[in-house]
Amino acid sequence: MTRMSESEKSALTLKIVTPLGVLFEGAADMIIMRAQDGDIGVLPDHEPFTAALGYGVVRAFADDDETVFSVLGGLAEVSEDHVVVLSDAAERQDQIDADRALAAKERAEAMLRQQSDAVDIKKASLALRRALVRIEASSYPLIGGRGMRK
Repeated sequence: MTRMSESEKSALTLKIVTPLGVLFEGAADMIIMRAQDGDIGVLPDHEPFTAALGYGVVRAFADDDETVFSVLGGLAEVSEDHVVVLSDAAERQDQIDADRALAAKERAEAMLRQQSDAVDIKKASLALRRALVRIEASSYPLIGGRGMRK
């Protein structure tokens, strides 16, 4: 088997789109994302597919760089050289206020501990899930500590 040189390697383009517009568009060598059934890894020349995304972290790797996003559900459309993530809510790691996410987690947990008819369990559970994903994304270690180039 012949090995490809660095210049011959194909790359993926990751595009993350929310109702507010394009959050991110850049090249990646590998993308890992949370589908509803578990994590999916995508490399260049991947077989095309569409997947429903769960609440989770999307990680994009390029050379020695990594960029991390919190993504709160949506769809991923994968082709041989593109991954498009469509989500109602997504944030880049460096845009997440970790203290605010921790406070939201604590508020949601307090609401869930209450045994009251006034507590909307579904709303509190979703708020907790959102906060946990933001906390996870904000605390991810970056390879090389620089983030991915655009």
